[in-house]
Amino acid sequence: MGDTLGPGSVLAGGRYRIEEKLGSGGMADVYRACDTELARMVALKAMRPGLSSEEGYPARFRREAQAMAALNHPHVVAVHDMGDEPVPFIVMELIQGGSLADLLGAGRPVPVAQALGLASQVLAGLAVAHAHGLVHRDIKPGNVLLAADGSAKVADFGIARAAEGAGTVLTRTGRLVGTPSFMSPEQVLGRPDIDGRSDLYSVGVMLFQMITGRLPFEADSGYAIGYLHLTAPPPTLASMGVAAGPAVEAVVARALAKDPAQRYPDAASMRAALQEPAPTGSARQPGLVPPRPTRPPLATAPRSPLSRARRLHLAQALVLLAWVLVAQAEWGWLVVPVVLGGFVAGVPGLWVSCSAVARRSRPLSRIGKIKATVAIAMHGGVVLSLTTGIVAALMSSSGL
Repeated sequence: MGDTLGPGSVLAGGRYRIEEKLGSGGMADVYRACDTELARMVALKAMRPGLSSEEGYPARFRREAQAMAALNHPHVVAVHDMGDEPVPFIVMELIQGGSLADLLGAGRPVPVAQALGLASQVLAGLAVAHAHGLVHRDIKPGNVLLAADGSAKVADFGIARAAEGAGTVLTRTGRLVGTPSFMSPEQVLGRPDIDGRSDLYSVGVMLFQMITGRLPFEADSGYAIGYLHLTAPPPTLASMGVAAGPAVEAVVARALAKDPAQRYPDAASMRAALQEPAPTGSARQPGLVPPRPTRPPLATAPRSPLSRARRLHLAQALVLLAWVLVAQAEWGWLVVPVVLGGFVAGVPGLWVSCSAVARRSRPLSRIGKIKATVAIAMHGGVVLSLTTGIVAALMSSSGL
């Protein structure tokens, strides 16, 4: 049929005049329109041309209007009117602040306190919907609109259904309804007996995303994401590098329980749990969990190369002392062991002292330079003296 609506188009006998297109969904387009009778701006959601003849779509569209019109709550988008010409449409209040999806942007988390407040407001709106026997089934950031004052309003009850099996299921057989990243396990399984606890799971996913900037389950396809919802344990906030506190961790973990019986019994209970933790100043912004400091055991602390050089200094000093004693007592049989001991202590000592200085990543202090110079000079001097003495002794014995 083509796109029959656009700026300047009028509906309901000229009462609503479309001014601009705001966005598009799976079966409808949303426009900014002017209510000429009441002189106010409204949001007009019109079914896409061509879908009005498709089986189930007009009924699903009317169901959304009736469901939202029955919910009079500050955290649910208000419905003002509906009609069928030229295509089925719903007239709603115009929310100026965009959606929660716009706020999150490209993986940007929001402060923990703000995330708890927005989730609490969404739960307040869902509590009213559940009290009317409606399960939303598609809670996600794109369906949470933000007013100019920052408050949240639940929108898009297009796939809502009555709880406890009442009413007509407006889906085709074998087709999953909802958004895979936010679907509860029972929704993934296509169970017909889902209730409000399914929406609480979706709120838990949304709260996790608000705090961490990421979804708890990510995969390449909707079916793979659904499988993770069914089988994979949800990650903790701390594992994503966010320190939100044990109370918030407990709320998210309970909301993301696989078994509906392990979740909160209703939206009011989860909302009360969200309001219990009072985020401190340090928890208002998502903070990185500091790594635990490691304390090496004192008994096994490794010695530095310089400490090994000091031990070699001591050994060399003992060798020099033995050399002096041998020279005074004329114990010729000790000359060879003493010379060998000098080399054993001097050569490694010279190597250790030089390598310790070369491997040091930071500049040496003045005292460190003095110590290194003395160590290198002492070890090098001993090696040079021993080498000179050996050469002189060999030359003397050969008559050179």
